[in-house]
Amino acid sequence: SGPVLDRIDICVFVEKLKQEDMKKIVDSKTVQSESSKLRSLVCATRMRLATCPPQLDSAAKDMLLAASKTLGLTGRGIKSAMRLAITIAALEEKTVAGVAHAAEALQYRRR
Repeated sequence: SGPVLDRIDICVFVEKLKQEDMKKIVDSKTVQSESSKLRSLVCATRMRLATCPPQLDSAAKDMLLAASKTLGLTGRGIKSAMRLAITIAALEEKTVAGVAHAAEALQYRRR
């Protein structure tokens, strides 16, 4: 139901890897390097969100409210999309979460 699905912030579908692709990844030294970069990015983003999170601009708020009517989002769903838009902006090291961030956040909602 809608209220239950609104408790899920993000939904991403990933195709299953083939066995030979998994072997390439396990044997690769670049995986460790990429993993380390990702960990650093996540830590920096968490600090940014804790100290000075991006603000959602008025156009993004209006877009999310309009989308909530179209998509039938509850208040919790709107709040979840707003938080996700702010997180996306923080990952991009932006100080303002705009319409593009809000649109991306809505794309991750389960349909």
